[in-house]
Formats: sequence, structure tokens, C-alpha cells
Amino acid sequence: MQRAKSRGPRVLMVVILVGVLGYFAVHELGSAESLNIAPNDAYYPLLRAAEAEAAASDLGLWGACG
Repeated sequence: MQRAKSRGPRVLMVVILVGVLGYFAVHELGSAESLNIAPNDAYYPLLRAAEAEAAASDLGLWGACG
């Protein structure tokens, strides 16, 4: 895990995972929120769908934070 201080008051935590399946698993478990930034948006629909399913099931941060 690598930490970097953002320009704002929060601390950014960058988790390096191998491949898209790692990012998908994090979203599927409700531990991440999708961010769409072109041109790096090829997998956004897949990640957003996993995020929506996690939110509907109250998994991860969705269950903890509502």
C-alpha cells in the first residue's frame, strides 16, 4: 500500500492491484466507489455495475455508511 497526501484535507490511499479483476473484486465487495475519467473509462460500466450491486446489498462501505 502506498500513501500520498492530497491537496485537500484528506489522505489518499493508493492500492496497487493486479489487473481489472482486482478492481472489480474491490467494487463487488463494496470497498470502492467508481470514478469515470476519460480516456481511462473502458471498464467504468463494469465497475459501476459491481458498485451498484454492492450498494443494493448493503455491502462494505454501503452497509456501513448507508
